[in-house]
Amino acid sequence: AIARAIPEVALSGSVVGAVGASLWEVVGSAVVGVVVGIALGYAVKYARGGDELLVIVLGAVLLASGVAGRMHVSPLITCLVVGATVSNLVIGSRKLFATVDRFAPPVYVILFCLAGVGFAFDALFEAGTLFVGYVISRALGKLLGVSISARLLNAGPEVSRYLGVSLLPQAGLAVGLTVAAGAALPEQRSLITSLVVPGVLLFEIVGPLLTASALRRAGEVQA
Repeated sequence: AIARAIPEVALSGSVVGAVGASLWEVVGSAVVGVVVGIALGYAVKYARGGDELLVIVLGAVLLASGVAGRMHVSPLITCLVVGATVSNLVIGSRKLFATVDRFAPPVYVILFCLAGVGFAFDALFEAGTLFVGYVISRALGKLLGVSISARLLNAGPEVSRYLGVSLLPQAGLAVGLTVAAGAALPEQRSLITSLVVPGVLLFEIVGPLLTASALRRAGEVQA
């Protein structure tokens, strides 16, 4: 939202209007997500089986995306808020999300295909320094963010030391954001995709290994 507002500021000179539009995209998405999430939580109580539950969930996702599009807010943020609302308000939400998992793999495949369409090796080679900076800054952000938060919350040393490493794996959300960013900023789509997609591959290869090591060192699992 901010990246899309920068050219508008350059053209119109209205900083207030651009900031307002950015805030509306985030806040409006959250409002729509909460409303649809509450409605979904109410509707699932009357589902009489997995098939009906699946139809209700799909309907809620399509409704949230459609309303978000009509209100010019982010469908991705809206659906994230729907999931967060349901998981916090609905008792037995694990059963609901287990139903969603039945059709999640094909959606992930389609999402990765859409993200990969814009990938270009030339763009990656040209922006090699930027890619290295992206990988390092993401890793440092996880590690420092967890370390600072753990100290503020007086968490144990295991949390401060190992949780950041466990957050390095990256997949669905990053790819979804890549597709959304490419649609919002088509002139930068190739660059964004060529940076994020290889980053996802790198973090998905290295991240789980580091997470397993961190869990063993923290004493959370048996070797």
